[in-house]
Amino acid sequence: MSTLALLVLLLLVLVGALVVGGLAYLVYRHPALLGPVSIAVTAAGVLGGLVAVAAQAGTSEAVPAPATAPARPGG
Repeated sequence: MSTLALLVLLLLVLVGALVVGGLAYLVYRHPALLGPVSIAVTAAGVLGGLVAVAAQAGTSEAVPAPATAPARPGG
């Protein structure tokens, strides 16, 4: 995985932690919003999925291997 991909992944994790923390703090400060605590859990799951997709994209091959021609009979 390249350095750029690792840095993007790190930034995504940090921003995700800030978003989830902000949602949790909002629910904590306003108890009337206790029901929407599922928003924070859902956001964490979605961001975790995005991190998994970004990590997978950083390790996949951009160009598939070339196909080989079949051998000719009687050569």
